[in-house]
Amino acid sequence: MLNEPKTQESATNNYAFTLLLTGYGILGYIDGTLPYPRLVIKENGQDQVNHSYSLWIRQHKLILSAIIASLTKTMVSFIRLYETSKSAWDKLESTYGKPSKGHIMALKSQLRKITRGNKIITESTHLVKSIVDEISVLDTPVGDDYKELSTAIRARDNPISFVELHEKL
Repeated sequence: MLNEPKTQESATNNYAFTLLLTGYGILGYIDGTLPYPRLVIKENGQDQVNHSYSLWIRQHKLILSAIIASLTKTMVSFIRLYETSKSAWDKLESTYGKPSKGHIMALKSQLRKITRGNKIITESTHLVKSIVDEISVLDTPVGDDYKELSTAIRARDNPISFVELHEKL
């Protein structure tokens, strides 16, 4: 459980969450740029209830709820003791956000073993693209295994699109 590798799906979910929170202007709740406000502030020398405190708590609870709703039961139990969306997000990021060497090696092995077999070319190319995309998400170069193919693609005057590559294959 603790060493569960980052998958393309979890990376995509992370990316989607980041986009969503950025779009709503609330990414600061999980990246720490909107810190936990004080309940009481001084205003004109007097202690006053900080109205931004209740807004912050509400937003944080909504974000934490959305994070929890997107997780498996195992992952929820892992973060259930964290009180803020930022602390839960940080724990998930540190636990699942770093790809393991074994997972990367397994992906590269899958890529080397892909054959068309009885699959139609569309299935094969989409499988290749899926694995390469996952490797890319993990910030890992595909490696020397595909030097010949990448050299041929780079030698072209115009870049090749995935659709064009698919048609040629």
